[in-house]
Amino acid sequence: MFFFVYEMTHSPQSSALSGFLYSWAPYRFTDIFIRGALGEASAFLFLPLICWLIFSYYKYRKSSLLILIAICFFLLVLTHNLIAFFSLGVFLLLNLVLRSIYKVNWKDPVKVFGALVFGLLFASYFWIPALLEVKYINYVRGYGDINAQFLSWSSLIYSPWKYAYANPSHSGDTISFQIGLMHIGIVLISMAFLFLSQVFTKKSSNNIHRGLLFFFLLLTLLSTVFILDVVQPFYQLSSLFRIIGFPWRLLTFTVFGISLLGGLVLNYLPRGKAVVVLGIFCLTIYLYLPFAKIVSYAFTATDQEYFAMVKTNINFLPDMEFVPLTAQYLPLLEKQGPAREFSF
Repeated sequence: MFFFVYEMTHSPQSSALSGFLYSWAPYRFTDIFIRGALGEASAFLFLPLICWLIFSYYKYRKSSLLILIAICFFLLVLTHNLIAFFSLGVFLLLNLVLRSIYKVNWKDPVKVFGALVFGLLFASYFWIPALLEVKYINYVRGYGDINAQFLSWSSLIYSPWKYAYANPSHSGDTISFQIGLMHIGIVLISMAFLFLSQVFTKKSSNNIHRGLLFFFLLLTLLSTVFILDVVQPFYQLSSLFRIIGFPWRLLTFTVFGISLLGGLVLNYLPRGKAVVVLGIFCLTIYLYLPFAKIVSYAFTATDQEYFAMVKTNINFLPDMEFVPLTAQYLPLLEKQGPAREFSF
């Protein structure tokens, strides 16, 4: 993230702010410390990396950057194919935005598109079987009803920080989906700044930065809207959309967009950037520090209590999304016999 923003702004303060906001986001703490979602947490690495490579290609026109784009997208697909699927749309849109900003012919956008396609093809041995064979496992049914996984506006602004399963329809027994007060403030400031700059600034002034600012603001707003309960009918249009399992996965792109907005807006300050960055650092750490930790606790239960919880779907349900449709899951558990130390 630091290098991507530095490539756009040449400001170490703006770059540091974006990198900090990207690292210190409540949803990232949820992925790492609560969900333990290694693939999704690792996918955060590739979003700014690939965007940086695409942006650099438009500046320097080096063919080696196209090779790196293909390799990095290949790695993103292997890391988390769902995030890669949605990221592809982001990369293609950024490709078109940069083509419009730099006013080049269609040769360069086609090359970037080809690099992304090559990366996708390199990883085809992974995502094609996953797409074709998902119907043979409990993936969709294992995650439960997707309609119960949409969020409300209030839960994005504030929801209690808890170590639990994702259960948005029961606000008292679910993980937190808050974006973070500092991150929400960045969005509001960016919207105000973009509006005022359009009104009072000449259109020819800093067109590249304003174009990117508008793009990342739009990305932030769209990725946020498409996890809200008001868009449930959209996900009914195709079963392909429902494969996401959890619509709130799109918070990944919300965090990505907000982090870039922070750095781009800060770059417009004529002076005092270091003071602003230091103030945001301190306030963010103060607000988010209670979330940035692992909470461990001992869980003990007799065999009878364990199977009772599984059978009644209370308090604990082992992950079963990759179990074959024909598998009898509960009998398989019971067949294991008495619990053993360090059994799982």
